[in-house]
Amino acid sequence: MSSFAVNAILGAFTIITLIFTCGDLDKVLHSPYGLPVIDIFYNTTNNIPATIIMVLLLMMTLLASAIAVVATASRQFWAFSRDLGRPFSNITGHVSCNGRTTRIRTLTCFKIDSPKG
Repeated sequence: MSSFAVNAILGAFTIITLIFTCGDLDKVLHSPYGLPVIDIFYNTTNNIPATIIMVLLLMMTLLASAIAVVATASRQFWAFSRDLGRPFSNITGHVSCNGRTTRIRTLTCFKIDSPKG
């Protein structure tokens, strides 16, 4: 419960900071870059290399969290398959030496999780 409170406070500070640094709201919402966050970063820094670095840091964070989501889902997929709780448990419920079933589970979870964003 305390982690929720800390993250809620940090989220509130982030939103307040974002509101004060976003600049003209109509310009940000109709950004020529396609993503308003890029326009907010550029309005804040007025520097293209700094904007690129900030966007890359954001992308790396999102990539790391996507990898964590796929890894967690793959482990849960295997646990349910091991206990015969999923269809095709005979294929995905054991771990083989060549890693084929691990790839099947990971790719299945990736295909399911990718459209969610």
